Amino acid sequence: MVMYSVRGGAIDGLYFYALLFLEVMNWYDGIVIDEVWVRYSKSWLLPGCEDMPYVQTIRQILKKRLFLTIIWVIGAAIVAGIVALIF
Repeated sequence: MVMYSVRGGAIDGLYFYALLFLEVMNWYDGIVIDEVWVRYSKSWLLPGCEDMPYVQTIRQILKKRLFLTIIWVIGAAIVAGIVALIF
């Protein structure tokens, strides 16, 4: 099914690129930022907060990222629709 914008252009490409961007950022944030940077970096050690758990488990990160994967399928359609209306 091909979706068309108000001005007559196909927005399937817009949807694909929006979905690709949102999904890559979703997984990059979960794996690189949350897991690698926060867990293993010494810059995240705050004085007086050494005993507070702020790092999520791998299972929590995967559960959150899988949930957001479904959300971004809908979010990409909204973003593609807005971009199609603007351009």
